Formats: sequence, C-alpha cells, structure tokens
Amino acid sequence: MGRFNNVKNLLASLTGNVGTSQLAAASVTADKLGNAVRVTTDQASIVATYASTTLLASLLANTNYTFHAYIYFTNITSSSINIEIKALAAGASLIVADALAVSIATADVTAAGVATAVTTAIFTTAPVYTSGIITISGVITVGATATTLEIDFANPAAAGTATVKAGSFIVVSAVA
Repeated sequence: MGRFNNVKNLLASLTGNVGTSQLAAASVTADKLGNAVRVTTDQASIVATYASTTLLASLLANTNYTFHAYIYFTNITSSSINIEIKALAAGASLIVADALAVSIATADVTAAGVATAVTTAIFTTAPVYTSGIITISGVITVGATATTLEIDFANPAAAGTATVKAGSFIVVSAVA
C-alpha cells in the first residue's frame, strides 16, 4: 500500500497540483540519490515498434544495480502503451523488474511483473489510458562488460499516439 500512496503523490505532482519549479526541484533531489536521468522533451510513438523513452543509464562492469523509473504518459483515445527493458551487454542480467500503471483519470491500476526478460513487453495487456504513470523497479547485475540500461516504449495497437512526457525520470543506484 505504501508504494501505491507514493504513486498517488507523484500523480498529484504531475497533474498540476504543484508548480513546475517544485517538480524540477524533485528531479534535482533525485540526482543526489543516484544516477538520475530525466526526459527533457516528449517522445511520441504511433507504431507497435519499440522506441527509446530517452531514459538511459550507463552501468559499470562488475556492479549490481537497482533502478526506479517513473514514466508519465498520454495516449490518444483507444491507444495503448507498453514498455520493455532494451537488450543488455553480454554478461549483464535483468534479475527482476516489476511495473505498475495507474490511470490519472480513473485511478485504474494495471500491474505486471517480468523476470530476466529483456526486449519483452512488460505488460501482458497494455494499459489503454488517456493519461497515466508507469512505475518500474528492478535489479540488474553487470558482468565484465559495462552496459546501458534503456527503457523503451511502444504503442502496441498502433492506433493514435502514445507519448512519454517530459519530466519522466529514472534513478539508478549501485548496490553491494
């Protein structure tokens, strides 16, 4: 329940209940927690092929990481959105990732989990929301070759436009 309350608070901040300067300040705070990357311009997709959200993080060799991403999105009516973790370098593994999508308009929740499945849709049924937020948390181990963590998105129905909004972000932290 605590994670859902955090998502509700983040939704409130993204939907205008706080000022833009407060949202920017939250992003600066995230930078102090780890390797944080923020989407600076909207990223749109009208096709079912996965495209970059521009949420990329360089991961060092021989290190374990946790990551937490918050993706604010909008869709044209009857459009959907899905996400995947892009392929990692040889020797790197996605240990576990879980995602939760929440509709801003209806508070509807779609949840899915994925283990070691890079380049695979995280949601079994892609959420069809006009606006919402996706939270993703996971663990990655990196072997002898450094790699890049990248979260991609697609519009599986290829109907309308799915857009990852500026202000979405990912925080990556090395762990022992």
